[in-house]
Amino acid sequence: MANSKIQEVTTGEGGIGIELNEQSELILKANNIVIACKNVTLYMSSAITALPEVSSQGIFKQYIANHGDLNLYVLKAQEMETLASILHQHTVDTYEGFVDMDNIQAMQISNLILNTNIPATSNVSAEQQSELSKTQDFIRNNQQEAFDKIKSMEQPEEQPMEQPEEEE
Repeated sequence: MANSKIQEVTTGEGGIGIELNEQSELILKANNIVIACKNVTLYMSSAITALPEVSSQGIFKQYIANHGDLNLYVLKAQEMETLASILHQHTVDTYEGFVDMDNIQAMQISNLILNTNIPATSNVSAEQQSELSKTQDFIRNNQQEAFDKIKSMEQPEEQPMEQPEEEE
């Protein structure tokens, strides 16, 4: 088994070390690639949106605005995101019989909690920020226990949709 220190790509704060096999680690890494591609697309889109407001003259106007479209780069980033999603799904489909998907989901949830950063301008109360901080500290200091706790959380049961009775 590999000792995995999977980290979300958004910060260097996350990452817990849990024993995973190579297939589980591959699935988690493929998911991190999808997250990275989504972030690249988001960052590029926001930067391109802001550029005309910042630079209406100079090199931007002369070389990029007149001769090329920066939105083509966003399109390429979206294509990369789609390919990464396909790779991730293929990896999951290939290895789901060999791995415990609950372990992978618990690891993903743990890493998402560890990498959650609340912006200072958000409307989140101090109590909620404190609770998040305590949860992050608990996960960092009690990795296996936190992992087991997340894994054992009951998922809400899906209620079957009732079919209307047909009148004859």
